[in-house]
Amino acid sequence: ENTKDIADMMVYAVSDNGDLLWKNYIDGGIWDLGTSVTQLSDGGYMVFGVFDAISYSGCCYTQNGHVRDIIKLNSLGQELWRKKIDIHDIGAEATGLRRPIGKSLIETSRQDLVFIAFGLNSGMNVVMMDTTGNPIWNQNYPNFYFHNDNAELLETEYGDLAIIGGNNLTFRLLDYSSGTIIEEKLYDELGYSRAIVNVDDDFAILGNAKFDESGQYDPIFLLKVNSEGDEIWRKIWSGDIARPRTALDLIFTSDYGYLLFCYSDPAPYATLIKTDSEGNEEWRKKYNDYVGGSQGWIHQTEDGGYFMASGYAVTKLDANGEVEWDATGSSSFTKFFNNGMVSGINHDMKKISNGAVMTGYGSADWE
Repeated sequence: ENTKDIADMMVYAVSDNGDLLWKNYIDGGIWDLGTSVTQLSDGGYMVFGVFDAISYSGCCYTQNGHVRDIIKLNSLGQELWRKKIDIHDIGAEATGLRRPIGKSLIETSRQDLVFIAFGLNSGMNVVMMDTTGNPIWNQNYPNFYFHNDNAELLETEYGDLAIIGGNNLTFRLLDYSSGTIIEEKLYDELGYSRAIVNVDDDFAILGNAKFDESGQYDPIFLLKVNSEGDEIWRKIWSGDIARPRTALDLIFTSDYGYLLFCYSDPAPYATLIKTDSEGNEEWRKKYNDYVGGSQGWIHQTEDGGYFMASGYAVTKLDANGEVEWDATGSSSFTKFFNNGMVSGINHDMKKISNGAVMTGYGSADWE
């Protein structure tokens, strides 16, 4: 019987033409969740998450606040090893509390790994380690909370780290070798942030403003800042009858514009908004996807189109945002590809050559 009460860590890769390249359900406990995945320079993959998580009002949390799991996969998605990462020294020892797991695992240009984890003092932890899981540095940033995954980390063009988060949008530049804060900026009237991208030497940030002109909802914003975080311009989708809200992802496109992934009304909610280089809207399209778990990601593909994924859906679009193929319905755990299927909920998607890799939770028993 499919009760969906026991899940494995789900990892799979898909090509841009809709072929399932490989899949793996990794067992380690009752609820196992991958919250972030990245391809490594050796052709393999690293998955970040937790085994023996707890399910509460959806999925998933951890009760062991200072331990996370990493899993090394080869190029075909087969497990090579797994390791527990202890971030005890930058948090409290409290257990038994529901804690978000973390996100934003990336391999840097120096072939180190860095990720964000929830701090036990209502703050955020950033952890740097090598590709064997040995720690390089840990930093804790008190009162820098990321509610509902509203934070992001990237490596800058200058080789430092940029991070966004906080209940009021906060931008920080971090020293690569230590995590020390180099620069910090806050922005009036802007709230939770979800995505940051490099724009030559500058940055663009997507998130939610604190209020609409009507005071009824928090519209999305697009913010352009320079290399030190000073504001260049902002666009807020305030007063829009379709209520663009719940920012999900942002990319800088090959025509020097931006593509924004968000919710808008009416249902189904998945919406892409394409802008020019100044943030002026060029087109908007909606898709048959209810964006399960408020999770969504996009990237531009080699053919000029776009790869889009959410908690439920996996979709390939052409350069005009029209659907070329869609692997699942609007609210289904099961995703059907040209040559196979997976069943589960996505929690991260990253671009690979001519495709994408995804992780989350699922089970072969659900197929």
